[in-house]
This record gives sequence, C-alpha cells and structure tokens, in this order.
Amino acid sequence: MVAQHGPGLTMNMIIEASGLSRKTVYARYPNKTALIDSVVRNIVARGLQPVEIRMSSDWKQDLRCFVHTMLEEVCRPETMMLRRFILIEPATLEGNRPSIQRVITHRYVNPLIRFFESLADRGELPLQNFAFAAQALAELILLESQRRSLESEPADDLHFDRLTEDLTRLICHGICAPTAS
Repeated sequence: MVAQHGPGLTMNMIIEASGLSRKTVYARYPNKTALIDSVVRNIVARGLQPVEIRMSSDWKQDLRCFVHTMLEEVCRPETMMLRRFILIEPATLEGNRPSIQRVITHRYVNPLIRFFESLADRGELPLQNFAFAAQALAELILLESQRRSLESEPADDLHFDRLTEDLTRLICHGICAPTAS
C-alpha cells in the first residue's frame, strides 16, 4: 500500500484493507507513523542472524556466493518496501537507524571481516583494514538496493549475475593487492 499510494496513504485506507475494525487498529497504533514504525522494526528484527560465508579452497567463489546472497536479500520485495517506507516517512528512519545499522553490521559486515581475517590467518590475504573492505562492499551492495528501489522494473538475472561478478572482482583485486608500506 505504501508503494501504491505513497504519502497519500491514510490510516483509513490501511484499516479498510486490513479488514480490522478502527478500534482494533487504533488500540495498537495511534497513528500511521506508529504503524509504519512497527512494520519497519518487524522487518529489521528478522535480519538478526549473520550470513554464513563458506570457507572452501576457492575463497573468491565463496566471496562471490556471499555477494550474490547479500544482493538477493537487499533486493527482495520486503527489503525494497522498507526503503520505500523510509523514503515516504523519513521519521521512521530516525527512530530505527541504530537497529538498521546494527543488523547490517551483524548480518553482513562482521561475517565479512571474520572471513577476510581467516584468509589472512591462512596466508591467502595480506593483513590490512578488513573492516573498511567489508563496510565498503556492504555499502556498494546497499547502493544497488537503493538504485532498484527507485526504478520501476526489476533488473533481470543477467544484470544481477554481472553485478555479482563486478563487485567480487573489485573487492578481490583491491584486497589481494599488497598494502603500501
């Protein structure tokens, strides 16, 4: 409904579509902002488990799988709806910014840092600022989600696969490069 009606969405429209009584809805949500805030918190709470990154003999393929998984997750309709909520009701972002950032860090960034550190421990990567690399990769992937949320047509699988390859190559070539002394 948020995507369909934008800022013109009213509590009356939500109540009518829900099939619930006004009394029931208003007993739980005093206004539209509270209702949208609750929906955002619910969506964010589902993303608390860290993404598992496989550790095989081909770490670049393992990274590629992670990038693809993250792209799929951040471009799911539910996640795109979260972005639309935030665009339409910016106050929702302010109240949920810490939890959204916590989920991104816990679910995506921290597993990437551990992955890169384990590769360094195995001698496959030079020591460097893995937190920066993980955060940069997560931000690039989140930008794709933002770009898609502003477009009317979803990208096809070929675009998705090409983006996965490009992001993986970008990180692999940067992270494998020797650090300057």
